[in-house]
Amino acid sequence: MLCPRCEGEELAEEQVMNALSRTTRGENDVPVYVCSPCGNAEGVNEYFKGYTEPQVQWPVDSVWPDGRAVAKY
Repeated sequence: MLCPRCEGEELAEEQVMNALSRTTRGENDVPVYVCSPCGNAEGVNEYFKGYTEPQVQWPVDSVWPDGRAVAKY
C-alpha cells in the first residue's frame, strides 16, 4: 500500500514501522499511517512552522530533507 501523504513510498507491512500522521492525533480521529519520511517531514514542519499540511492537501509533490513539502493541489 502506498503512503497516502506522498503516494511515493510503500508503507511497511508491520504497522509499527510506519508513522502515525500528526493530522490524526485528535481524540475522535481515525488513525492514518504515513511512511517514515513523511512522518519525519510532518514533525519538522510542525516544529518549525507550527503546523503540517492537512489531509486535504495530500498528496504532496515532494518531501524535502528539511521537512518542507509542496502540495500537488
